[in-house]
Amino acid sequence: MVRKKWRNRWRTSASSGSILFPNRIRILTAVVILVFGIIFVRLFQLQVVNGSYYQKKIQSQVSSEIEFSARRGNILVRDSKTGNLLKLALNTSLDELRVDAEETPDKHLVVELLTPIIFREEEYAACQKDPTLCPEESVIYPEPKIDEKSQELLHEDPLLPTFEEALQKKKAEIFRKINTENRYVLIKRQLSPEESKKIRDLKDKYTLEHKRDRARLFAEKKSTATAIPDYFKGIILEPKNLRYYPENELASQVLGFVNHDGTGQYGVEEKLNGILSGQKGVYTGRTDTIGRSIGLSVEDFQKAIDGSDVVLTLDRIIQKKVEDVLAERVHAYKADSGQVIVMNPKNGYILAMANYPTFNPNEFGNVYLTRRITPDDFNSIGKSIPLLKKNPEDPSEELIPATFDEYEEAWKLEYNPEFYIYENFAGPRSYLNKTVQEIYEPGSVFKPVVMSIGLDTGEVRPSSTYIENGPIQVDVGGELVPIKNGDGKYLGVQTMIQVLERSANLGMAAVAKKLGKGVMYEYLNEFGFGKETFVELAQEIPGKLNHYTKWSTAALLNTAFGQGISTTPLQVITAWSTLANGGLLPEPHIVSEIQHPDGSTQKTEPKYKSVLKADTAATLTSMLVSSVENGVARKGGVPGYKVAGKTGTSQIAGADGNYEDTSHDGSTITSFAGYAPADDPKFVILVKFDRPRIGPSTWGENTAAPTFKLIAEFLLDYYEVAPEK
Repeated sequence: MVRKKWRNRWRTSASSGSILFPNRIRILTAVVILVFGIIFVRLFQLQVVNGSYYQKKIQSQVSSEIEFSARRGNILVRDSKTGNLLKLALNTSLDELRVDAEETPDKHLVVELLTPIIFREEEYAACQKDPTLCPEESVIYPEPKIDEKSQELLHEDPLLPTFEEALQKKKAEIFRKINTENRYVLIKRQLSPEESKKIRDLKDKYTLEHKRDRARLFAEKKSTATAIPDYFKGIILEPKNLRYYPENELASQVLGFVNHDGTGQYGVEEKLNGILSGQKGVYTGRTDTIGRSIGLSVEDFQKAIDGSDVVLTLDRIIQKKVEDVLAERVHAYKADSGQVIVMNPKNGYILAMANYPTFNPNEFGNVYLTRRITPDDFNSIGKSIPLLKKNPEDPSEELIPATFDEYEEAWKLEYNPEFYIYENFAGPRSYLNKTVQEIYEPGSVFKPVVMSIGLDTGEVRPSSTYIENGPIQVDVGGELVPIKNGDGKYLGVQTMIQVLERSANLGMAAVAKKLGKGVMYEYLNEFGFGKETFVELAQEIPGKLNHYTKWSTAALLNTAFGQGISTTPLQVITAWSTLANGGLLPEPHIVSEIQHPDGSTQKTEPKYKSVLKADTAATLTSMLVSSVENGVARKGGVPGYKVAGKTGTSQIAGADGNYEDTSHDGSTITSFAGYAPADDPKFVILVKFDRPRIGPSTWGENTAAPTFKLIAEFLLDYYEVAPEK
């Protein structure tokens, strides 16, 4: 019975299984499809969606990239007499010292031999001048003491090491680096040729001894695997490209410099960095999954493309002469700074562009050097020169900016307070090319531009007259403000010729009234004011020319004599080149051609825009000749030649928007613009001085005009222009 029951039960189960089996098949099939679906989706995500990511990850695990520097292009100038190219910026090579710690069996020996080579008296002298350059832990900073009376913290000067102490600390510093870092430890970025030679000689000496010992042991049939290590195998001298400027300060603000990362800063170096730097090459070293090197293919090596050479429009001889004259005159007039531009008006090429103070791009970091102010400096330092002082909270830190008011207050309390100035008086501001990177109100050198608009529109002629009986009043924000002549004289009926000869503000205001806001604005816009010139120099400022709908009557009249409009010196001389070039405004250029590494050359073609009628330019030139021969611009004249020119003395707007008091010495900008020979100009010159100080006679006619004359005389002789009269 029992067996029968179980048999029946078995049969029942078998019978029911015939019904359940297809369901199990379906479930199993569904599970398999689901699993394969998940796998497919995951593979799709890995290979398609995130394929590039994992490909790069795998690539990084089996390959490593090494970059090869491209040769940076040279910057050159052409000698106008011989046609030869001269280098103002080129490339040289200095070694970088690294130590591969894994390949250095005796680190102590290497440190003992290397350190005296790379830490010499020069490095020690720099350490004495700037404690931050001393070896690690070699400078002792005394704990500050509390003054019993004032309860203030008193900081003592840091205690500097002797040379022997500094040398030992340098050894410890280098050993610490080698001992804590694994591969290619940077020891010194730029070795001198003398240092490189000594290290190479040292390597050669130890390498030769190593080979001799190995040969001896091999001859004696002894193992050489661990017998004589190559102590200097891990010393690596890697040549690094270095930018070099053989003419030192010459045209430094035009050139700029290349920083330690190989990137151009300021000037042409920054503006054309992409063209000059070229493209780096890349070598991809490939390994298998266990790190063994595998064969290379063409794709593993991407050749570096050298940078292109850039030829400037500058004439080296003119540039040098202009810089020498400018430096001498900035000192003679006790000015904060000065700029000169010389341009060929017929093609817009800049022949010279000078700034002073200047800097040496080979040692661009030296602009930060400072010195303490001496009592003799007190009365001669201009208020716009950057001042520095020690941080009262932490005198061991770098110097911080100070104001002239703080300086004067300190003098009232103590004799010779501790303040500092930059050794070049300008500090890092000497990097700036102020001809394009700083704006100013041009003053009276702007008057010929506005006068040309009056002539071109027919609103005035040279013989047109106006009447001046005294200052005129204009509404400025509800307050009546007088417009005066700079010489304080009011001579009744005057012609337009006399306006430029005397530089009469009231005469220019009369011209502006005839023109009106819309016409004046449209012409100034055509001259390029308020817009970049797109010269090949970094960080050009466009200046400021408000739309005429924002002009008040006062703004219209002030603009006529160069106030209330902000320009760069380059914009001013470009406008003057229009006057000298028959009414055609040339596009200014500092680059004449680019020479590519493939041998092709890209030349800069002159471009022009018609702004004035040719007759207008000729008429205005005659008026400017009269200004030099009979007016306040006469000190800019050159005997025997017709010179067209105009002086300028402009006010400086303070931080509060008001103009500085011109009765104080050093509160004006003086300038002179002109060209010669007037009938067939070979050049246009703009001279500008910032805050000259020669007493009550600090005008453009007594500073910028004589400087213009010196440069013009040189250029007329240089171009062998025969006297006209």
